[in-house]
Amino acid sequence: MTKHNPIIVEQEINVPLKEAWHALTDLYELRNWYFYLDEFKPDIGYSFHFIGGDGTTEYVHLCVITDVVENKLLAHTWKYKDYSGDSVVKFELAANHGKTVVTLTHTGTESFAAHGRNFSRESFEKGWQQIIGGNLKNYLTHN
Repeated sequence: MTKHNPIIVEQEINVPLKEAWHALTDLYELRNWYFYLDEFKPDIGYSFHFIGGDGTTEYVHLCVITDVVENKLLAHTWKYKDYSGDSVVKFELAANHGKTVVTLTHTGTESFAAHGRNFSRESFEKGWQQIIGGNLKNYLTHN
């Protein structure tokens, strides 16, 4: 079996670490840059879901928080309702001279590849670049 490389997106954002952490863990903040979540708690074992898609097809994302280290790490599973495959998304934060470096790591995306181009590595990479380098960065620096 071939070992696949994780998708990694790193972005430095000109806000203090605690501000970035709040954006990653507060329900109302998440709704502004990530996805619309009905409920969210940054607690290990907490299950949440959201709907996202490509503009023509919507997918129900099923997630469970697997790791939390305040101001440093938030990780959750990432699956799709009615599709096989399992993956893990990890957000890591590090302070850098008053700014915050956000590193997103998504492992296991190859487990979705059989479901078509919307589940390709390139699709995930493009999506995470937009979410972290676009949505999150713009939200935090223009809010």
